[in-house]
Amino acid sequence: MRRARFAASFRLLRVAGVVARSATRVADLATGFASRAIDPGDRNALTAALYDSVAGAGRATLFAWEEPWLRSDLPPAPARVLLGGAGRGREASWLIDQGYTVVAFDPAPANIAQHNLSCPRAPAVVLDYESLARASQARREGRLSAVSDEAATVLDRAPYDAALLGWCSVTHVLEECDQDALFQVLALLVPRGPLLASFFMSGASPALGRAAQLGAKLGGTLGPAADAYAHAASKVRCWPHLGFAYLFDGERLAELAALSGRTLALYADAVYPHATFR
Repeated sequence: MRRARFAASFRLLRVAGVVARSATRVADLATGFASRAIDPGDRNALTAALYDSVAGAGRATLFAWEEPWLRSDLPPAPARVLLGGAGRGREASWLIDQGYTVVAFDPAPANIAQHNLSCPRAPAVVLDYESLARASQARREGRLSAVSDEAATVLDRAPYDAALLGWCSVTHVLEECDQDALFQVLALLVPRGPLLASFFMSGASPALGRAAQLGAKLGGTLGPAADAYAHAASKVRCWPHLGFAYLFDGERLAELAALSGRTLALYADAVYPHATFR
């Protein structure tokens, strides 16, 4: 039944993603359905599957708001940059062209395949933020068998001069305990440099309406998945093109800054809110 819920949610979100621009209610129905039908442990897998399903599509260059941010807040080249959520190579290509040394990773296998074709000067590995944090903890505890080759590739090249959490990728770290662990690990991997991240923020997305509530009700009939919907209050939402995402606020970002031993410079007025942890 768990696999059936996953497959049904994936198909519905893919259909909704295709028609979302002309049928908002279909998109709301799909997101409500997935929010209830998917077990919490499967949310990241569904998100990665959605990204893989549209591999080859999407933007290939930096946004207008990204380049001045990176030029201003990254240390000068040839600094060593850890790039998470690397996608298909947008940020890596720009960084390499500027003279940076880049170590990159992303959880979606199809993204990584395209990344390594488009940006062979900075080959990337399949790895998610949660696995990186767990691997770092395992290594510190001497449990070396729990450290994957992909995680070792990233850990072995530390320290880095900066970290860039690629286009809104940190918003897919859904559990606050995993966010805490990630920023604590980043503080170890990047002992002195800045951490740059973009994300979704609460208040930037309108409340979902009746179609989403109907979808949630339908999703709940398929099995005993945990009710993470919490229509008005939950910080986790689901989108047809993007899967599950955590909605940050200033208070939460300040907590992560403190955990990483840094101060927060928040740029919340851009198309995509972003921050530098200095």
